[in-house]
Amino acid sequence: MFPLIYTSRLELRPALSLDCDILTNLWNEEDVKKFFWDGKCITTSQVHEELDFCKSSFKEYGIGHWIITIENKTAIGSIGLLTYQDPFFDREILKKEAGMVELIFAVFPNFRRLGLVTEATKAIIR
Repeated sequence: MFPLIYTSRLELRPALSLDCDILTNLWNEEDVKKFFWDGKCITTSQVHEELDFCKSSFKEYGIGHWIITIENKTAIGSIGLLTYQDPFFDREILKKEAGMVELIFAVFPNFRRLGLVTEATKAIIR
């Protein structure tokens, strides 16, 4: 297991299968799925597939999805560094961008515009 990452306001931990419901809800938010899934709803099984891939990605590359939590352990979002081999990306992108890494993030609406994503981003790229 990869270590937890702490900032002054956040705890980031690698996403696990127990986070599937949180991520399904978050990634199906209207203003999230238009960027993550081209406006389509995703299923729990698709989220499980993504989390399975991230488990191997953490082992191989040290990157994947982290769950962003605040001081009382409430999950407020996710942030990730993903390779383009990830099933998250469509096959056309895979062909063009193999070997690249992309930062993705999403937080629930009531936690936006507070600087939390910036704080989480700085923590995972250190």
